[in-house]
Amino acid sequence: MDVRRRQGVREVGGAELSRIISTAHLFWRFNPAQTAELEASVAVRSLGALRLVWVSVSAWSGERTAHEIRANPEPYLTFLMPSRGSIVLSSDSGSERVGKHELGIWDSTRPMSFSIERAGFAMLSVLVPQRLLRASRADCARQHCSRIDRHNVLSELCVRQMSTLTRFLDDDLGPVELTLSDLTTSLFDALLTGSRGGRRDRARLLVDIKEYIECYIIEDSLSAATIAAAFDVTPRYVHKLFEAEGCSARDWILRRRVERSAVDLALGEDSVTTVAYKWGFKDPGHYSRVFRRCFGQPPGAWRRAQCEHRPEH
Repeated sequence: MDVRRRQGVREVGGAELSRIISTAHLFWRFNPAQTAELEASVAVRSLGALRLVWVSVSAWSGERTAHEIRANPEPYLTFLMPSRGSIVLSSDSGSERVGKHELGIWDSTRPMSFSIERAGFAMLSVLVPQRLLRASRADCARQHCSRIDRHNVLSELCVRQMSTLTRFLDDDLGPVELTLSDLTTSLFDALLTGSRGGRRDRARLLVDIKEYIECYIIEDSLSAATIAAAFDVTPRYVHKLFEAEGCSARDWILRRRVERSAVDLALGEDSVTTVAYKWGFKDPGHYSRVFRRCFGQPPGAWRRAQCEHRPEH
């Protein structure tokens, strides 16, 4: 689909493009002589708290220095995806070329520059307030001027989402706008969490691991080792995280299996042995011992007590 044919797309010169970018995007310093020669197409819109900017332009470059950064005090993390051509993002730590249907990221609190070397370039940028992301400021800074591996499945999902957003730049999204905003932010958040490099916030990581445990609680293979592999940390680090809970990762898994098995016991529809097997206990005796530690009595006695106190209808 040719985005330039949409109603919300404006054909502008370089001076007008610079004004739109500074108003709807962030402040930049552009080369006046180069900008004066430009002819471009641009579309901007809000999506909840997010800002979307689509631009088609010829060769162009710009930079953000300390002066431009101070002019935009709220920190943003920008995700960009070229649909034609490529863009080079540069910072003090080096440069990355982001090509067609690849994902680039830059942090609005850090100096940088960009360079578009050929005509026919088109790109969508999504500006996300960092306050909406679970990633810390330090984690956002680590992603500055980076290109995400296109073979990363989360990167592919983000690219598909941005391609979809490009199709609806000038549509009235009505009641689904905030849902799309939340979905887009969640995808970016997942991408940041799954990206290697940099230690994540321990409290947030522990919450994520607990959610992972709930999802895979009945899997026989669930252990500190499989959790560590899923979150790109070591089993020792997983156990260290659970020290704050006063237990090991294994103890937490057992406790949650027993606590969730108690719901089935209270229903009274299956035998204690059936419930034990359902929740990953291959030895009913082991299940009984763990249950007693958690509830103060064996599962059979606990269930009888629940049935005695259950109100009659």
